[in-house]
Amino acid sequence: MALLSRLSLALQRRFASETLNASFLTSIISLITSVTALGWQIINYMAGPDVMLIAPDQITVGSSEQVNFPLRGGGPYVHFIAQMSYVNKGAIGYNATVKSERVRVKIANMAPFEHRWFRFVSSDSGGPDGWKLQATKVRDAVPFPITAGTASSQETLFQPWPKNCSGAVSKCWEKQNYVTWDSFIQSLAASPDHIIEFEILADLYERAEPISIKCTVKIDNLDELREHRWKSPVCFRN
Repeated sequence: MALLSRLSLALQRRFASETLNASFLTSIISLITSVTALGWQIINYMAGPDVMLIAPDQITVGSSEQVNFPLRGGGPYVHFIAQMSYVNKGAIGYNATVKSERVRVKIANMAPFEHRWFRFVSSDSGGPDGWKLQATKVRDAVPFPITAGTASSQETLFQPWPKNCSGAVSKCWEKQNYVTWDSFIQSLAASPDHIIEFEILADLYERAEPISIKCTVKIDNLDELREHRWKSPVCFRN
């Protein structure tokens, strides 16, 4: 009888020990899981949205009348239409907002200039010979969100914008970005290989530096551009 009692007590103690060990192990696993989840939350918070630009396949170059830009005196100017495509690789909940879009243009022997977004458009070619540019307004260019884990794309028509000369320590001309069509063609004709370098930029809300991407256009037939006053050449990623 005493033997059975001692055996029963030993079994109870072992069961209690194993139960305690299992409970402790479960607590440790739960703690590790919680700490790991918290760590990823901190990493995602520090990273925030992760937005990148996708280079456009083509950039349309056209004069004011060809892109349906309403002139308010002066001009006609050179304009650009580009497919602006974004991907937000940020974690769920880390959305981004595009607050403006810009394009910087550089041609040899010409001062670089910059345009800002004007409106979102849908562009296509038409007419009997395919040389009628149709740039139809979709909506005004206003800030828009890019949800985490998604992509967004639209065509943007860019316009000349006054240069900010406040605080300039050297000579600065506010109208530098207003490049007329004729002066653009002249500079392009004088440049080697008729190369146009583009830097496409997007300013994001609560981000100090813009995101950007570069590509280069080579006008293979300047006479066509001069005659029809628009062209959509391929833009090769730099």
